[in-house]
Amino acid sequence: MLSWMSSQNFIEILMEWEKLRISRPDIILIVIHEDEHVSLETDPAIIQAYQDAG
Repeated sequence: MLSWMSSQNFIEILMEWEKLRISRPDIILIVIHEDEHVSLETDPAIIQAYQDAG
């Protein structure tokens, strides 16, 4: 549940998602960091590192 996410942060994520969607990466990973910062990852090596970490 992302109720703590600010509306500005949510808008930024949506805008970034739209840019990534247009470029059509195979996988987009939404990462919620410990400091409640949210980011989108498309780099296969970074995504694999998250998957390996469980």
